[in-house]
Amino acid sequence: MNSSTRINLHCHSVFSDGELSPEVLADKLAAAGVVYAALTDHDSIEGLARFHSALKRHNIGFLSGVELSTQFRGREVHLLGYGFDTHHMELKATLQLLRYDRLSRVQGPLRRMPSQIQAPELEAEPAPGVVETGKISMEEAIALVHRAGGRAFLAHPLNYESEPAELAAFVADLQAMGLDGLEVTGDHLGEPEQERLRELARSQELLVSAGTDLHSIGTADRSVLGIDMPMDSWKRFVRSMGSAAGPETAALEAGEASDTDLEKEEAQRRWSSFRPRIVLPSLLAIVLFVVAIWGMILPTIETILVDRKRDTIRELTNTALSLLAAAEREERAGRLSRDEAQQKAKAYIGALRYGKEGKDYFWIQDLHPR
Repeated sequence: MNSSTRINLHCHSVFSDGELSPEVLADKLAAAGVVYAALTDHDSIEGLARFHSALKRHNIGFLSGVELSTQFRGREVHLLGYGFDTHHMELKATLQLLRYDRLSRVQGPLRRMPSQIQAPELEAEPAPGVVETGKISMEEAIALVHRAGGRAFLAHPLNYESEPAELAAFVADLQAMGLDGLEVTGDHLGEPEQERLRELARSQELLVSAGTDLHSIGTADRSVLGIDMPMDSWKRFVRSMGSAAGPETAALEAGEASDTDLEKEEAQRRWSSFRPRIVLPSLLAIVLFVVAIWGMILPTIETILVDRKRDTIRELTNTALSLLAAAEREERAGRLSRDEAQQKAKAYIGALRYGKEGKDYFWIQDLHPR
């Protein structure tokens, strides 16, 4: 039996502050051997449907996820929610307001243009206190995740308390509010830190989750794509999700729950049933498969990759165009002169960054061009 399962339950896409679209992210995870994944965009679940569809094509298990920005004792603390109902109306309304507040507080030229960011039209009541403040407390966030049928985990715990005693007290206070578990891995943590978090989770009888907090990836950096989670921790995590994780998780749990004796028995049964009469059909199937790959599958994959690259570029361009359109509406409504609208639009576009390390940018030119 495998002693671990390769997963990534902490990833970000272009729907928050990630570099990759949900589809490209799913492709990268599949190439890295990840068998189960969750997209955890900041205060957003807009990319979950696309991410789920993309994972299905690779036969990778999916778990609904989000990273909530909460308030606890005067500072921002991040909470990971897993296995919740993505159609839960209160959760959706709350996330809309949290995201609106986040965008409204962007620094730089964006801060001087709040009218460009449209307030959301809510279809349900958000969590208590969010309408008045644009923020959500840790206690309310945990309760909200539970009301939506999910489980709540503290993201990157060592970011908040580094000393063991203070961290234990910090986590105990959150556990009293209903916290279900801790994130114990990350691309910035060494094995000593991870073991320390695992021990803290064991001592307080909390679940553990694993993820790399993936935002972007270099051409050769495969390590940020997946975590090898110990099998016992993974089984406990899966069982805690119950029906919230859906049939894919249940099937995965059932497949990995067999003990060593059963696995050996199954291997012996397969070996004893092997007969030379199946060799020739197998060889023929392999030949046909190779022909299909070279003649049909590879050209199709190339087309899909080009289409996805085109979609990513289109999404980025639409972001810039929407800002220009908003400035134009301001001018037509008479709230700004043309020069003022153009200056604000230029400032907005000038503040946009994307790509690896945020070094890629947009520019504006006229028809000369200048």
